[in-house]
This record gives sequence, C-alpha cells and structure tokens, in this order.
Amino acid sequence: MAEKHRKNGHGSELLKLTEQYFLVQGIYSIILTTDTAENFYLKNGYAKVPGCTEKNNEDVFVKRLK
Repeated sequence: MAEKHRKNGHGSELLKLTEQYFLVQGIYSIILTTDTAENFYLKNGYAKVPGCTEKNNEDVFVKRLK
C-alpha cells in the first residue's frame, strides 16, 4: 500500500471484513506470509509461527477466527 494511505485504518477495516466473510464461509483459520506488513498483522491479532517459514524464507502468520 502506498505510504500516504497507511495508518488511516482502512487496511484494518478491510481485513476485518475479509475475516467476517471467511467466518460466514466456514473458514476459521487464516495462514499467511508477508514481506512488508509484519507489524500490521501482529497489530490485528495474527501470531508469527515460531520455526515456520515458507519457501522464500518469509515468516508465517496465523489467526484463529473462532
């Protein structure tokens, strides 16, 4: 996301909508990787999985929704 659009809450709101959609679809866990937004996901309740990386060596994050 462009720097000028960061820290205004739009990303967190979009993430909440996505999580709500997943719950309606019966998806209760989210697993993702990021190379730029670690603090964003940590702030939004995701946890870094210790000792787990994806094939490009990026950290893996997980959140249980229910």
